[in-house]
Amino acid sequence: MFVGGISLCALGFFSLRLCVKPFFGQRLCVKPQYYFFIKLIILPINEGLNDMQAEKLEILFQRFISKTATEAERNEFFELVKLPGANEALMQLTERYALRDDHLMELPQQVSDEILSAILSAEDMPATVEKPVRPLRRFWWAAAAIVILVAVGGVLFVDKMQRQIPAIIEAPIDIKAPQLNRATIALPDGYLIMLDSVANGTLIAGIVRKIADGQLVFEGNKSNVAYIIATNPRNSTAIQLSFPDSTKVWLNADTHLQYPTNYSINERMVTLDGEAYFEVRHNVAKPFRVIAGEQTIEDAGTIFNVKAYKGKAAVQTTLLEGQVKINNTVTLKPGQKYSRNKITDVNTEEVTAWKNGSFYLDGCEFGEIANEMGRWYDVEVVFTNPATMHSIVAGGEIGRNLSLVQVIGILKELNVNCRLEGRRLIVE
Repeated sequence: MFVGGISLCALGFFSLRLCVKPFFGQRLCVKPQYYFFIKLIILPINEGLNDMQAEKLEILFQRFISKTATEAERNEFFELVKLPGANEALMQLTERYALRDDHLMELPQQVSDEILSAILSAEDMPATVEKPVRPLRRFWWAAAAIVILVAVGGVLFVDKMQRQIPAIIEAPIDIKAPQLNRATIALPDGYLIMLDSVANGTLIAGIVRKIADGQLVFEGNKSNVAYIIATNPRNSTAIQLSFPDSTKVWLNADTHLQYPTNYSINERMVTLDGEAYFEVRHNVAKPFRVIAGEQTIEDAGTIFNVKAYKGKAAVQTTLLEGQVKINNTVTLKPGQKYSRNKITDVNTEEVTAWKNGSFYLDGCEFGEIANEMGRWYDVEVVFTNPATMHSIVAGGEIGRNLSLVQVIGILKELNVNCRLEGRRLIVE
């Protein structure tokens, strides 16, 4: 049964050791989602992750080894490692970042026994196993058995195993609003900087300086064309970017902005995926342009907001002050929004509520509000009735500093029924 399984076993154990040990902080909680690590070692290594997936994986990996990952980030990591190519990416990360023994975490004896017994019974093997003499690193004793079975069979009966592993599931009582900014900067050489671990005043790569938490200044320019990507993840407060020409940009949660290292030498152009608020210093000789989905926005001394989340609603550009031209054909006036080839008048307070610290409700479709809540609290939004997505909410604003349970309570008073199940916001 075990012929030819040794090399695969070693590889699987290596992956499991490197990937599991950083991720549980001070105390290991036995919850079903943590057993996704058991699945990790059977993932195929035949395709690579795309750039965005690899970048996200590296961010989460760094947070885990620094023991700063939230439960939501752990869950997001579990989903990423199930993708083809994740094992190879993780091995590369473990070569890049030094891991220490203090990242190791043991499972309690009872839990490790239950895991191994479940595996053995799933494979129709004897469930009586002699316990090791020394109870140290019990986790690796159980993991070794897992890897051997996976290496030989190729498929572990995970569903059956999970049914036999008793676990106490405690749904989160509440989810607090983010209090800190957790943005990252991806440099042209591929190095990823976690800004919350960088001291104020630090100059990064000779071009980006962190001046305070949630504030970056881009200094100087380089003649070569390369790109820096600023990412503000889900469940993170807004980050403010200042460019050499005094242009300022605020990034909402779950937003990426690509900035060229030769900014303003020949032109001023950035690329946006997500939502950002721009205060642009006008320069007739060098127009400022934003590429966002199907739109290219050009300023004329302008304050405007662009919402361009991939896979969501169409790109929306709203002008607050000055003038913008879109796709070199459409010109907006203050108080106008352009989306789906249409210009409409809008309440600018609704558009900029995220920057001013609130969820704007009055007259808005709840689908948009719920998606914004999902990015802010980092929860999955599930509509049991799709029609609710288009229902119009009658109300004012809700502070983004409130916890999710508090927000749900206010929404119920407005006849919007929601409930929280773990990291899922269920909308009825």
